[in-house]
Amino acid sequence: LRPGGIFQGMVYHRHSARYWLIGGVQYGLLEGKLWRMTLAEVNQTFTDGAIARHYTISEMANLLEDFTRVRCRILQEAGSDAIPKISPWLHRLNPRLAARADAWANRHFGWFLFFEAEKPDR
Repeated sequence: LRPGGIFQGMVYHRHSARYWLIGGVQYGLLEGKLWRMTLAEVNQTFTDGAIARHYTISEMANLLEDFTRVRCRILQEAGSDAIPKISPWLHRLNPRLAARADAWANRHFGWFLFFEAEKPDR
């Protein structure tokens, strides 16, 4: 990357609802995969690509420590839609509350971390 160039990238979010609920609970506990593999390995079984790693925001910030203007956004499917048995009930009970809950959950527990950072001029 040239000085002043912008890096943009996406990684999987380790603190996502999907990581813990689908990977940990559904595949890990209910399907028994945690008896023979780690939680990280369980989550890798249903992600795209041969090698998929999951990062926290602080881990990515450390990897990008030589960059400036580092920004992160958390996105996608963390709310009630990520929990199929709860979602229809919550949306019928109170659609506005469900939408607000989904928006909050997506901002904090979404499946993807999108980063943008600038390479310094030095």
